[in-house]
Amino acid sequence: MNNTIDYEEIKKNLKYQIAVAKECEELNNYLKQFNWIFLQPIVWVRDFDRLKDLKYKNNASNSDILKILVDVYFNSRILAIHMEAFYRKIPFIKPFSFLIEHSFVLSFQKDYAGAINTLLPVVEGIIRRYLLDEKGKEHHEIMKSKYLIAGVNSIKDDILIKAENKFSLYANLNQQQKKQLRKYKLQQLDIWFSIFTNYLSNNLYFDTRDGQSNDILNRHSIFHCFTNEIYYNLSNYIKVFSCIQFLTWAFIELSEDTNLIPNIEEKQYIDTWKSYEEIQKISIGLVKIKTELFKRQNQFDESDYLIEYPNTKILEYINLMKELDKLEATKNQ
Repeated sequence: MNNTIDYEEIKKNLKYQIAVAKECEELNNYLKQFNWIFLQPIVWVRDFDRLKDLKYKNNASNSDILKILVDVYFNSRILAIHMEAFYRKIPFIKPFSFLIEHSFVLSFQKDYAGAINTLLPVVEGIIRRYLLDEKGKEHHEIMKSKYLIAGVNSIKDDILIKAENKFSLYANLNQQQKKQLRKYKLQQLDIWFSIFTNYLSNNLYFDTRDGQSNDILNRHSIFHCFTNEIYYNLSNYIKVFSCIQFLTWAFIELSEDTNLIPNIEEKQYIDTWKSYEEIQKISIGLVKIKTELFKRQNQFDESDYLIEYPNTKILEYINLMKELDKLEATKNQ
């Protein structure tokens, strides 16, 4: 086993990760004016650049932001890959994989009330599972939202300890170099985790006993029916799902394989992808009927029902793969 590493290379990588986190923090601050609270680390560079472009041109609108986020979060191929590579496998998320996937199905049907209400308990369930299984907490120690937020910070601490242990294995690094690498890693983690915990503290888990929440997507207000405002919309579902994505990234950081690009074969996710596409197609007729029904209600916003999800063209993809397989077989004859 090689117990040496290029110090300058790993330092360069960590400094790059810090720069990315800072850039995301600045972008989040810009997006707040459009009622978008936070981005998380699992965002494709292409989509991140599209959001940055809106910021630099300073001509964004709510619909512009939402269109990009729909492309980010409703690509059925990426959802299928993440379901099979992450949600069904990461120990603290795996017990909730059915509910996560069920929220996908509800969102495909544009049932955002059902999708949000299904996913909200999962966010805290994942954190509580970690605190119970990994930290040995008792149930009475993990029920309040302040304990959940402290639990998120415990995940950060464990990621840092893992990084420290990894740095300690390299015999060619002196103590000062190990200390410097730890400092860079902590700086990166502090930025990302502060973005997430600030969102939890000031928005999703804000305690309405301390005052009125400025965000209609508030766990306490929703579960206790303190508001009649329409919280069940597409952008709010994406916000809750972003919490799942953040926790996914955090647990990947804690794992042995920290690669955010899943190492998964096509056959492992293609059936799931196909099912997601079929559900979306079947749901078109259902959504039309629901739109006519819900128009009778005052608390209904039709605009979210008109948004189209990305077409990932799975049938064309499958046919292309078949043709490539045939071509490969012909070459091998």
